[in-house]
Amino acid sequence: MRALPVLAAAGSDLGDVVIGQLYEAGIHLDQVTFLGLKTTAKERWRQQVGEASDIHIKHFATMDRDLTTSTLITMKKHGVVPVLPCSLIDRHYQGRANGILTVRGFLGIVTSRQQELIRRGALSSGS
Repeated sequence: MRALPVLAAAGSDLGDVVIGQLYEAGIHLDQVTFLGLKTTAKERWRQQVGEASDIHIKHFATMDRDLTTSTLITMKKHGVVPVLPCSLIDRHYQGRANGILTVRGFLGIVTSRQQELIRRGALSSGS
């Protein structure tokens, strides 16, 4: 199985990384995985809301240790799912990890979507 193509689009309206073939026939927006990437979240996650307004669930990978409960709630309201390593969640987000996705969990979502696209014939499984 080959990896889905990655469109690097930093600075464009597509965000940092889009996993999926947006222009491939038969692929719908609910099958596109939107991922913003920043070491610290600051207000970068809010930019995703506008950049991917047609994508209901957006993912935001970060190493930020200081996401407040208020920020996590606001992210959830806007359809932004934070993605962090397990070690960071265990150390800094105990009791507040509800709604935070692990990197492994995120990769599982991407793999599952890729397998579904291959099953439907919208993506080739060749190398």
